[in-house]
Amino acid sequence: MRVLDLRRFAVVLTGALFSLPLLQTPTLPAQSLKKQTPLALRVVRQTPIQDAQINESSGLAASRRFAKNVWTHNDSGDSARVLLLDENGATRQIVSLVNAQAIDWEDMAVAGDANNAQVYVGDIGDNERKRASIQIYRFAESEVRTSSTRTTGNATQIVAQKMTLRYPDGARDAETLIATGRGEIIIVAKEVGVCRIYKTAKPFADNTTQTLVLIGSFQFAGDNFFARLPTGGDLNACEDRVLVRTYAHAYEWKLSRKDGVIDWRNVWKTAPQRFALPKTRQGEAICYSADGTQWIVSSEGENAPLQWLRKN
Repeated sequence: MRVLDLRRFAVVLTGALFSLPLLQTPTLPAQSLKKQTPLALRVVRQTPIQDAQINESSGLAASRRFAKNVWTHNDSGDSARVLLLDENGATRQIVSLVNAQAIDWEDMAVAGDANNAQVYVGDIGDNERKRASIQIYRFAESEVRTSSTRTTGNATQIVAQKMTLRYPDGARDAETLIATGRGEIIIVAKEVGVCRIYKTAKPFADNTTQTLVLIGSFQFAGDNFFARLPTGGDLNACEDRVLVRTYAHAYEWKLSRKDGVIDWRNVWKTAPQRFALPKTRQGEAICYSADGTQWIVSSEGENAPLQWLRKN
């Protein structure tokens, strides 16, 4: 969602209210979280995003190949590109996805280890809930060449893989994309009240179309409208924890496995831990650091802070 755009805010609010009937059946985790004070986080490092081209950092993902670097992208209105930032917030590389469209990019993810890491970009925003389908783009990190030289010049051109997704129950707005090493995609819808959660039935495959499967729902807690809207998420590299954030809080679940596979349907039935996020202009993105010991968050706006957080 763009910064301080009242017209778009009205559209988001109107669309989100489609979920209000679900408020009659809040999830048990949400009921218990309302009674709990959010846990504290420490800011262990903070630096401004130096590149003026990044004025609406909407998604974040920690690189597996380039140590201490993170990928980000702008919200809708930019070209189809992602930017690699170093730990000082400077741009190291720009990657342009030459065959992609950036209708409403909202989140991204990196999955896999350093040798086979895949970068996923979610064109999943739909404020007016009118898109017949959404798109996920993917490219291998090994396709990106970089050096210690920082650059804001010419972009690396990459032809990305593309998968089209459809919802089983009508168009949804979403800003949270989670990807697994197996190529599975999880999307959390951005709704007031109970948020629907969807997953692909099959792993990512280029030039295919899938109908998402509804695997659960969760109601985020909070004293105001924005605190209850999910805006980003991530799965850690070990795939034993998952994060989803709102404008105010971050929620972390411990993941269980069934026959060696994450039981995604059961995840949302369990109570996560809730943490208070640092106040920023409009924070939407979150990811784990590559080693999983810290969380990284950003905010929209020029020279926005890039923050590394640690649990107390």
